[in-house]
Amino acid sequence: MIDFNNASAQKTGGGTIPPKSIVKVLMTVREPGDAKRCEWHPLITVFNSGMLGLDCEFEVIFGTFEGNRIWENLFLSPEMQPAEMELTRGQDGICKGSFAKLRAMIEAYRGIDPNDSSPAATNARNLQDWTDFQGMIFPIMVGVDKPKKGDVYLNNNIIRVITVEREDYKLVMGGGEFISELPLPEIPESEQKTGSGAAKTGYQAPQNQNRLNQTMGNQSNNGYQAQNNQGAQGGAPQWAQK
Repeated sequence: MIDFNNASAQKTGGGTIPPKSIVKVLMTVREPGDAKRCEWHPLITVFNSGMLGLDCEFEVIFGTFEGNRIWENLFLSPEMQPAEMELTRGQDGICKGSFAKLRAMIEAYRGIDPNDSSPAATNARNLQDWTDFQGMIFPIMVGVDKPKKGDVYLNNNIIRVITVEREDYKLVMGGGEFISELPLPEIPESEQKTGSGAAKTGYQAPQNQNRLNQTMGNQSNNGYQAQNNQGAQGGAPQWAQK
């Protein structure tokens, strides 16, 4: 006898997450290969542009789209880029935007109000090492990349990190989700595939999913407890040793 009782029930999601949905994700920083690894830290990627950053994966860990993954490169701040590199205005803006998003991830994970400038909050925004980002859990608002002619899939991205001062933070961290009814953009060719699922150019949200589900669970936001993971500093620049 082959027993399937312990197998998980099938899910109704899959495919590309509709834009402006809010889901809870688990963050992983992917370690680069030897050719792209920064010499002073194993998690820092040297991208083709020469800029330094983190190659990040965000996995949805609850709800309709559980198991979906979003990939995004997040760059270090301008002053952390190689001294010999002259950033363009666009690159400077990308670095600042990425670093702001990384700050929001720390705040969402540790339950820090972005407007809190108290000594406790200020200290909690400090990480011991880049490895502290590994395993962070927080809510995000999802977007969809604008498709181009010839694309095969629609790819999700992160519009913003949902931080503790927002009304939907506790609900999503407690086990809820918000799946919007906004349509997916159409790929400018017929019979293309979306996300990791079926070949379709639009998505109809499951009935009663266009709201915040209020199924509450026990999810810690780790308060203001700073993590203690230590990574290899090696020959890091002076700013990285602070």
